[in-house]
Amino acid sequence: MAGADDRRRTALILGALALGLSVVRIWIAANVGLAPDEAYYWTWSRDLSLVYRDHPPLVAFAIAIGSRLMDSEVGVRLPSILCGAAALPATYLVATAVGLTTRAAILAAAVGAILPAPAAGALIATPDSFVGLAWLLGGLALVRLAGSGDPRHWIALGAAVGVGLLAKHSAALMPAAAGAVLLVVPGTRAALRTRFPWLGFGVCALLASPYLVAEIAAGAPSISLQFDHLRGALGSGGPSGASAIAGRLVELAGGQIGLLTPIAALLFALSFGRPARSNVALRAVQVVALTPIIATALAALATHPEQNWASLGHPFAAVAAVAAVQARFSGRRRATWHAVAAGTALAASAGVHLHAVSPFLPLPPERDPVSRLHGYGGLRAIDPFLGDAAAIVCDNYGLASELSWERRHKRNDPPIASLDRPRDLPGGRWILVDESGDVGRLTIEDAPCAPKTRIASIPLCRADGAIVRTLDVYACESISVTLPPA
Repeated sequence: MAGADDRRRTALILGALALGLSVVRIWIAANVGLAPDEAYYWTWSRDLSLVYRDHPPLVAFAIAIGSRLMDSEVGVRLPSILCGAAALPATYLVATAVGLTTRAAILAAAVGAILPAPAAGALIATPDSFVGLAWLLGGLALVRLAGSGDPRHWIALGAAVGVGLLAKHSAALMPAAAGAVLLVVPGTRAALRTRFPWLGFGVCALLASPYLVAEIAAGAPSISLQFDHLRGALGSGGPSGASAIAGRLVELAGGQIGLLTPIAALLFALSFGRPARSNVALRAVQVVALTPIIATALAALATHPEQNWASLGHPFAAVAAVAAVQARFSGRRRATWHAVAAGTALAASAGVHLHAVSPFLPLPPERDPVSRLHGYGGLRAIDPFLGDAAAIVCDNYGLASELSWERRHKRNDPPIASLDRPRDLPGGRWILVDESGDVGRLTIEDAPCAPKTRIASIPLCRADGAIVRTLDVYACESISVTLPPA
């Protein structure tokens, strides 16, 4: 009876934490505009397909469901918020699988949920929200496999990878993590002589096959694009010399330490000593945490990596960090380390989120990573110039998507397109919108138009009044009804 009471109490605590974090995230979601990529994925949800140019389709279907429930920023982000809520008890299960006490496992789950990268993934509507939860569930299966040797966990692993592949191609790293676990935890290899790894592969293939078949039939556009990204062919590569590569690796390491917070990163490093020597489940946790970081470091040899690629395993790093405290300290020192780890994670995440809602950090807009969440109101200034426009053409897909979101309730609006995402457009008078200082390689000068007339300059401002970016508006007569390939 006492055991049932303890389980009920634990469930209530986890439920309260998940609910509390979700309420905070819903409030934030309602008070900041969509990021350009969020608006871009929302445009996918208006034209559902199994194949898109950039990523697999799960994010589009999820946003379509959320947007039907609420036609607002909250609706777009609701599926990601729900993924974040589910991630908290999943992290708790990982922590209990490595032998942490109930209290320590709850702490690990809380820290894993409030670290900046997982917290952002539980709010911003991108494929990372869904592949992050799939990675967490797949990693849980691997940790349980390492701890118990039960081969049935291969089926859960296959299901997680299959769903993850519907969200983002980085889910393909999970088999690499499984191979590494097989190497560092010898007891897991016996499962290879059973039917369960094959059953797991079959479940994975069954779940992912609708997307993979459609993707290959379409010529593998998103897979090809991501390979181009990894080899630096999309303008993100930069110099290939030893010093440039070293610079990218240093930047990656610094970013990961910052996102993990220095305290959690230190404790994660300490987990490779005493606590991991006899705890095979903890070794699996470390492998699952390190696999995305190592893969991103390898990608840095050819391209400028993104920090979110390496952040998939941060909830596992949080579990390992708490395990290190449990193994190395006791009494007041243990409580102090727990408080410092949780406090720094909370402070870092709270600071970023509060700044997103109401900017207070002394960052210039061009170096502020959340500045693009502001300025939507300024997009309405384009209305007087539309008139009889046949199309609106932006110089980048992010701006075109933001404009589409802001004008989603306008009837008889001209179609909106971008130079880097070509589509058929009607001939006639086009309105061209050029975002000054954006990172895209294309500009309005690349538009297939007759001489252009500059008709306006529109500033988009952050909540504190600082100009985030400036839009130059042009009018022209189109000479082509199809944008050229990007």
